[in-house]
Amino acid sequence: MSPRKSQSSQELQEQENNGEPTGAELDPIIDGLLTHLPAPGDPFPRKERDLWMQIMGLTLELVYPDDEEAEGGEPAEPEPASA
Repeated sequence: MSPRKSQSSQELQEQENNGEPTGAELDPIIDGLLTHLPAPGDPFPRKERDLWMQIMGLTLELVYPDDEEAEGGEPAEPEPASA
């Protein structure tokens, strides 16, 4: 799967807002994953979609700690990915 756009989603949002920052800042990993989504209406084969979803899920665990982790507790065990 090839990226559908070369600009980051943050850059595209700023263009849509006439160059004004949107106030929302995405983690670079998440931003990179979003740029790899196909354009709306384009095919997204199930195997590639499942892989993308798995990578996004793991990325969210990396970028955003759950409540226990944020409070200094033991990190939650990640749920196994469904195939």
